[in-house]
Amino acid sequence: MSVTDYATRWLEAKGATIRPTTLEEYARAAEWLCRYTGRTEARELRRWHVQSFSTWLEGQRRPDGRAYAESTIQTIFRAARTMLRDLAADLDIDDPTRRVTPPHSEVKSVRELETLSAEQLDRLLVAVDGLYPQWACAVRTLALTGMRLGEMRALRWQDVDTAKRMLHIARSASRGRIQATKTGDPRDAGIGDDLAARIDAHRLAVAAADMPVFGPALVFPSWQTHGTVSTNMIHDVLTNAAAAARVDQGVGPQVLRRTYVTLMGPLVGPLPLRDQVGHTTEAMTARYTRSTMDTRRAVGAIAEGLVTSARAASSAE
Repeated sequence: MSVTDYATRWLEAKGATIRPTTLEEYARAAEWLCRYTGRTEARELRRWHVQSFSTWLEGQRRPDGRAYAESTIQTIFRAARTMLRDLAADLDIDDPTRRVTPPHSEVKSVRELETLSAEQLDRLLVAVDGLYPQWACAVRTLALTGMRLGEMRALRWQDVDTAKRMLHIARSASRGRIQATKTGDPRDAGIGDDLAARIDAHRLAVAAADMPVFGPALVFPSWQTHGTVSTNMIHDVLTNAAAAARVDQGVGPQVLRRTYVTLMGPLVGPLPLRDQVGHTTEAMTARYTRSTMDTRRAVGAIAEGLVTSARAASSAE
């Protein structure tokens, strides 16, 4: 049995147990791996095969000749490594991924790395209020809870308790399906008084549009189809609002989530923040955190102060 044969069987088995988006990620990684070493007998796979694959990934180029971002090739490698570890367990051979160095690239991913300041976020939300009042509550829910886009799209009225200032997040919408959240664990997210009042007002607007506002009905349905709102719609709303608010960077749902984690991090403890946004580890929360430019300027000022203090002390001697 070749590596390609095993990959085919492995993907078929995985398809019944994982999310479609995760399966696509695994399939993409398997395609890259099989392109490099697919004809190798699975039982003959060794550490040097995997290390060579990692090195090979570093040299791959996009159709336009540019190198892939490090995050792209590392995502491919991680998914391929998962499959290869299963291969080793299934065939009772030594793990060929052990002590293999992951690929690196000089091109660092800039996607979703930036966050908004509190002032930029406020301008963005005001712009959404003016341009897209029907989506204002949905965008504020994303921005003020750190909720994932799929979780917002799948939120049901039975999950909403504005009296208790709480949203129960148990599902996520992805590629036309509503399923468990990314981590598989439901959670309760707290909301403030203003967002609770806006959700109550949004309920009245949804009811006025002859859509149900109780039980399993969607909180933020498409105003046209009454089904799950498309991801493109929310992206378009944010893109146009960011331009109107003169926010000089791309803004998508993931930027809102990163902004939430970054702004809330210094104000609340790590455990409440992790519970609110649904991260399984503090390390993941840390990955979402980006220091603001004000913080970085303060760091620069501290560095200058240290040098100045040292100079003053030296002069005094």
